[in-house]
Amino acid sequence: MKNYLIVLLLLAASIVNANECQVFPPELALYYGNGMFNSQKAARESRNSLIRLMRNQLPGYRINYKLSYNYNENPVDQVLEVSRQRLLLDYSSFLLWLSGVELAPEWFREGLELIVTGYDAFSYLFDSDLRRHISQYTQDINQCRKVLLVAHSQGNFYGNESWRSVYQTSTA
Repeated sequence: MKNYLIVLLLLAASIVNANECQVFPPELALYYGNGMFNSQKAARESRNSLIRLMRNQLPGYRINYKLSYNYNENPVDQVLEVSRQRLLLDYSSFLLWLSGVELAPEWFREGLELIVTGYDAFSYLFDSDLRRHISQYTQDINQCRKVLLVAHSQGNFYGNESWRSVYQTSTA
């Protein structure tokens, strides 16, 4: 849990007129956004760990813990994302691995194996994941809740894009 990057989406003040949101005690929707290769069960377990860690950390708020689940995207994108996240700065090495000229490191081979064995053409719905997250956050904000997202790995990308979309919509 300590490696999780917290992405704050405390948007209620900028989106909903403060006069319309006089809720006491204030409400907070705290979401966990999973990374790649996480099953829904594993993501729920991580969210539950977050619940245990956050207990008594936000006094004065009524907190509703939620999950912003990210399904895996297409296999090629996953391979590129795994490589990028491993701080692969030399893309020529990546191409040499793919072509078989050089042996790829173990972490890369294991990631590629997970992708190949778990491929399901109907489960890679990146755009629908993002739309669903935006809808969830917007609904909470419209119900006068503050929104906080704690994201891991690729969940940060979803969180950042969701925030951009929600913020642009609210200021348009």
